[in-house]
Amino acid sequence: MKAGTQMGTYRGIRDGRCRRGGASTAWPPLAVFVALTGCGFPELARLSGDATSGGDDALVVTASPAVFDLYAGAALDTLITVTNTGGTTSGVPLIAVTGLTLGTMTFTSSTCTTGLAPGSSCTATGHLAATRNGTVDFQVTATASPGGTGMAELRVTAPCRATCGGNFTTSCCASSLVEGNATGATLAGTSFYRDHDVAADNRHPNMSYPATVSDIRIDRYEVTVARFRAFVNAGLGTQMRPPTPGAGARTLNGMANQGGWDPSFNTSLMANTTELRAALKCHTTSQTWTDSVVGNGADEDRPINCITWHEAAAFCVWDGGFLPTEAEWNYAAAGGSQQRAYPWSPSSSPGELTIDCSYANYHINNPGPCRTAPTRVGSVSPKGDGRWGQSDLAGNVAELVLDHSTLYTTTSCNNCANLTAGGDRVVRGGAFDDTAVLQRGAARGAVPSPSRYYFLGVRCARTP
Repeated sequence: MKAGTQMGTYRGIRDGRCRRGGASTAWPPLAVFVALTGCGFPELARLSGDATSGGDDALVVTASPAVFDLYAGAALDTLITVTNTGGTTSGVPLIAVTGLTLGTMTFTSSTCTTGLAPGSSCTATGHLAATRNGTVDFQVTATASPGGTGMAELRVTAPCRATCGGNFTTSCCASSLVEGNATGATLAGTSFYRDHDVAADNRHPNMSYPATVSDIRIDRYEVTVARFRAFVNAGLGTQMRPPTPGAGARTLNGMANQGGWDPSFNTSLMANTTELRAALKCHTTSQTWTDSVVGNGADEDRPINCITWHEAAAFCVWDGGFLPTEAEWNYAAAGGSQQRAYPWSPSSSPGELTIDCSYANYHINNPGPCRTAPTRVGSVSPKGDGRWGQSDLAGNVAELVLDHSTLYTTTSCNNCANLTAGGDRVVRGGAFDDTAVLQRGAARGAVPSPSRYYFLGVRCARTP
């Protein structure tokens, strides 16, 4: 029960008085938690282990476990116990859940079918199914008349390994804000030109394609094998369990609800999880997927590769985000108005062309590649990070974005994306086997959307 709510016979606190059942008792100006305790409001349970909550009401509710690490599509059970701590028999407890926005909880195997004698308990199994990723606190209540209301606080979170980045201690799911230049954005009014950088070699001099993008969060790391494994293990990203129509839609090209999942995409997914697992093994030496965790699990932090555009899009919407547009990705890699040559080129000299294996996993003409396959995401962080903290925007694996491939127009782009069906899908950022010129933030490529390649992965974006 939380301060300011009305539950059972409690009327709350007003003007320093405790009000219950119409009566009031004057209280001195004590701390809020003291006033709540004095009024009989139960303390919230600590969010670890079991959860218990009670108070002057006779019913006390416990949940074990009370904290769930749960990816979307997965489910777990918790034991709900209702105990009558009062001196008289209660009515039949009615068990309910409130505040659960990331999924559903149903109650089965309930013994709470009659009133509870003093000191007796009943139980029910709470079956929690997560429908999307995230963290939320929610409540399970039991209400009876007589008996009042008891409540237990629970929490569901989406787990993520904290084994990424240069020291392998950062959450692999971390994202950071890219400060946009569109109206209302953090850097509104600053300029940005697609496929342009200010390097002295004049490789990308064209300033014919201006663009503005809104503030957006872009993941710091490419999607890892571990993150994608949770998606696959949940049975998602197949024709049997495709994304919800419209998932991932947002305002693009001046119109709402654009770029979301189209049901016509479903047939481009593998038929089932067994076929998907087999398809992810597309290259005998450079694929990153394995059907189970190998050794100490270090390879779980390599970027997932051998995925198609549709699988990348399905993962990102399941993960609570979406594919970045080509303009958003290019803006992040260029450092916005700085128009950097490489994502790590310094703000003081954005045209600087310094590159070696300490900045990116790429192919050096002489003496050879930094690595012969993708390596753990963020291994070059922070040295190889972009302006807003994204790692591996150059090197490791190239990254799929939302857009279909097409020639730019000279028209200014305001949160634009090429959503016209047909043609290839755009790829940005060079891979581990690409040379330095393809690691430039302005470099652009494309692949057929049904195809899967060992050099191709994905990075998700999300609302700020």
